[in-house]
Amino acid sequence: MEIREATSFDKNLVMEFCKHTFSWGDYIDKVWSSWLNEGNLFLFEKELPVGLCHAFYFENQIWIEGVRVDPNFRRQQVASKLVMHAELIGKNNNALFSYMLIDTENKNSISMANSLNYEIFQKWNYYSLIPTKN
Repeated sequence: MEIREATSFDKNLVMEFCKHTFSWGDYIDKVWSSWLNEGNLFLFEKELPVGLCHAFYFENQIWIEGVRVDPNFRRQQVASKLVMHAELIGKNNNALFSYMLIDTENKNSISMANSLNYEIFQKWNYYSLIPTKN
């Protein structure tokens, strides 16, 4: 078991366990390259990648996003360990705050965040619109 930075060679394996994250699929394939270039794209590995997390460090803040775990490895604290890894790097660089955006329907991620002592800071409404042609 190891947490390490992702490489371009990991993409196909990660996409395999991300493709059914939501009813509509996932967005990780669309952000993979930019997150990889930006850095702080962490993988949890048990021989093969089984978890993913991206962290964005800005001033005294950490933004944690894209937490994904292979369904065969859920409920084994993979996500928690990835988040704690991102937090440790932030703490070592004087981060004072750590944030995650979690959909209010995502019970598993909310439970994980609660177990790590995160508190609800704000609630948002997400709006979308499909443009129509006139």
